[in-house]
Amino acid sequence: MKEGGWIESADAWQKFVDEGDSNRTHLLDEVMLRLCGDVNRVVILDVGCGEGRFGKMLAELGASVVGIDPVRALLASAKEKGLSRLARSRGERLPFSNGAFDQVVSYVTFVDIEGFEVAVAEIARVLRPGGRCVVSNVTPISTCSSGWVKDSEGRKLHWPVHRYFAYPGGIQSWRGITVMQHHRTLERFFGAFLRSGFLLREYLEPVPTPAALESDPGMADLSIAPLFHAMLWERGSF
Repeated sequence: MKEGGWIESADAWQKFVDEGDSNRTHLLDEVMLRLCGDVNRVVILDVGCGEGRFGKMLAELGASVVGIDPVRALLASAKEKGLSRLARSRGERLPFSNGAFDQVVSYVTFVDIEGFEVAVAEIARVLRPGGRCVVSNVTPISTCSSGWVKDSEGRKLHWPVHRYFAYPGGIQSWRGITVMQHHRTLERFFGAFLRSGFLLREYLEPVPTPAALESDPGMADLSIAPLFHAMLWERGSF
C-alpha cells in the first residue's frame, strides 16, 4: 500500500465524494465552517486537502487557501476545483516558513497520518502566534471498534470499544476504498497538541440534526455513538 492506500484508492475516493458523503455534507461541514469562523482574507493551510472539496468551500468564503496532500491524483482534482496553491507534501514535513498561516484546517486527516505528533508540531510551527487550528477526525471509539453489534434481525444495538489502549490501528475498507487508519487514545491525541503549545478553545461531538436525519435516515447511527469529533485549537504565543 502506498501512502496508506490512498494512491490506490484515489479514484474510488473521488467517486465516493462526488456521489455525496452524508457524514461530511450533513454532519461535519457545518461544524467545521463554524469553528473556522470568518475566513474572509484569512490565509489558511488545508492539511490533507485531498480532492479539494472543503478548501474550495473556504475559498468561496474569501479565504486564501493553500492545500497539501501526498497523493498526486487528489491534488489534480483539487486543482480542477479552482485551488491553485497546492503542494505535494505530507503533514510531517510542511514546506512553509514559520508563522506563514493564520489558520490550519485538518478535515478527517489525522487518522491517515502516520507521524501524527510530528505533524502537530509542524502545524504549530507554520501557524502565527494566536493562529487557529480547526480539526475534525474519527474518534478513538470509532478506530478501535470491530463494528456494530446487531440483533438476530440485523438491527444495530451498540458500538463496542475493543483494545482501546493497545490497538495500533488497521486496514479499513468501504465503497472500493482500502486504507490504513491509525488509532490514538484521547490522551495521546490531545497531548500532542498541548505539548506543541496549543490551547483548546472548543470541543464538539457532532450528532445529526433533525434536518440531516430527514435527508439521510441512515445517519441515526451517529446518535448512538460519537464516531466523529471536532475541535478548535489556538496556538499559544511562544
